[in-house]
Amino acid sequence: MSVTKKMIQQLQKEIHDTPQYKESIALAKIALLDYLACYSAGLQSAKRKGLLQASLEKAGSHLILLTPYRTSKEQSALLSGYLAHYHDLDGVQANFRGHPSAVIFSALLAVSDADDSWLFVNCSG
Repeated sequence: MSVTKKMIQQLQKEIHDTPQYKESIALAKIALLDYLACYSAGLQSAKRKGLLQASLEKAGSHLILLTPYRTSKEQSALLSGYLAHYHDLDGVQANFRGHPSAVIFSALLAVSDADDSWLFVNCSG
């Protein structure tokens, strides 16, 4: 095993046992659930039909979250980000500018594996 790999494993072990790590994971789960709520609201919006149609023009095998449709990973990330921010419900932190969860989670979900185990692990674990 390489020195780099040993160092990474040691750091992971040390970080995993800290209170900050556990707090960060708890906050990340809340942020993910908030993202999903914002995305769901956007998915129910009147604009979603046109957006879904436009996304479907880009062929791909990636499932669009909470729909039966498939598109490319790039289109999925773009569509998810737009829908997650559509109603601007994700602006809950007054002293923080921007809406990183709409971008970050949309990108992560777009590159996640086919069975969405990333989402399951992070919501249930």
